[in-house]
Amino acid sequence: MSNHQGPTPRTDTKTLALAMRVLSHHIRSEDGVTNAALAEAADRLDEQADHIRRLEEAGDALFQQFHHPTLQTHQWTKAKEAKA
Repeated sequence: MSNHQGPTPRTDTKTLALAMRVLSHHIRSEDGVTNAALAEAADRLDEQADHIRRLEEAGDALFQQFHHPTLQTHQWTKAKEAKA
């Protein structure tokens, strides 16, 4: 059981992907599976971060286009603020 209080600190995605890429180059494994898995995980993190960024941009554009003081726009604003 951990004595840690509060939320676990999180590394931003770019830094985490870079760390995985560095590890994939420095870890020595006989068959290379560990290296390949780390490199692929880093690539996927970068791809997902890009997809999320584009989805957020599209959501922001829709929000701006249809900005009405409704429950849905309030929820979108709260979701964006929680991410920041």
